[in-house]
Amino acid sequence: MDREKSHVPDPECSEKEPRSGSRMFLCIAK
Repeated sequence: MDREKSHVPDPECSEKEPRSGSRMFLCIAK
């Protein structure tokens, strides 16, 4: 578990399906 990354979506992040009971976000670096 990455504590640095919080469950808050970034402006360049897309909300993905929750995994392991936790919400995960896919961030695309432009």
